[in-house]
Formats: sequence, C-alpha cells, structure tokens
Amino acid sequence: MLGGIAGLPPVATLAARYKYTQALSGDRGLSDIIPESLAGEMLTSEAAAESLKVTERQLEEEYDRNAGGGILSVVTPKGRRYPAKQFNAEGQIILHVAELMRWAPDEVTGSNSWVKLFTPHVALGYVSPVEYVKLGRGHQQALSFAYSQCKGWADDAAHMNAYMSGNFEDSPYWDEYAGAVEGWVAEDGLM
Repeated sequence: MLGGIAGLPPVATLAARYKYTQALSGDRGLSDIIPESLAGEMLTSEAAAESLKVTERQLEEEYDRNAGGGILSVVTPKGRRYPAKQFNAEGQIILHVAELMRWAPDEVTGSNSWVKLFTPHVALGYVSPVEYVKLGRGHQQALSFAYSQCKGWADDAAHMNAYMSGNFEDSPYWDEYAGAVEGWVAEDGLM
C-alpha cells in the first residue's frame, strides 16, 4: 500500500527509518526520549536574540509564540531553548514556519508534543512539518488547516467524553455564562 503513494521513499527505506525510531525509543515510548535529540540544534535565548539582532527581552515579549509571536520556545532540562530549524542560514525567522508556529494549537506545541513538529512524518513524505512548510505558503496553509481540524476533533472527542459521563461542564463547548453547551439542545433527562 505505501509503495503506491507518490512521493514517498521506497518501503524498505520507510521500514528502516521506523526500526531506527523504535530502536531509539525502545520500550520507553517517545515521552522518555530527550526531545532535543529529535528536534536538532537548540538555541539559547541569547543566541536566538543575537541572530535576530534584538534583545532577549524583545525576543520574549515580541517574537516568542507564548507572547503571540511566531517563534516556538520550549523548556528543556537546560532551560528555555529555541529549535534552530525555525531560522534560516542567516539566522532570520523563516516566515512560513513562523506562521505555522503562530497558528498551531497548544496541543501540538505544548508539553513534549512540540517535538513532532520537527520529526519526520510519513504522511508528509517523511519530512518534518517544519521542513514541509518551508516549501511554501500553500504547504503552510494546508498544514495549519490540518492542525486546526485536529484541534476541532480533539474538542469533539472531549465533548463526547463529557456527554457520556454526564459532566457537561467538562465539555470544551460549555458556556459558563449561559450554563449550557453552546448551540446544543439537551435531550430530555440529560441536564
């Protein structure tokens, strides 16, 4: 089946890459792997600010995703770091990557999930999402849309869990002011 997908490497190559990933993680799963080793070079706040010719304070207050900017910073055992793949060879921000970082949902960029943005994925022709969006605006928009749909699906799954448990207040669609789920009519006896 994989052999029929245009643009993918040969199945033997994919299998070898998969086995390598499994050998790297072993029985521990991805959560125990040091994410930086998968994401590549990590820049300190000082190095990222220097490459952009701004102060560290400007970096954190204007450029960092946590402040509404387009550069992802992550907390590592060594402190706050910036994955270097967000910058071009001259040290400047890559526009399409910054747009992806700005619009990617927190479920994608939070915790250790952020490393998936820098890890090759079979659905993208075995390049990372960050490398994929570097191909151009159309690729960035497609991936941003896919991530927004994932957020919607995650919300729908959380809503269904709240519905099934009868705890409607746990739904991401719960409107505290209205005391009801947004745009939803309760079935008799459910609320």
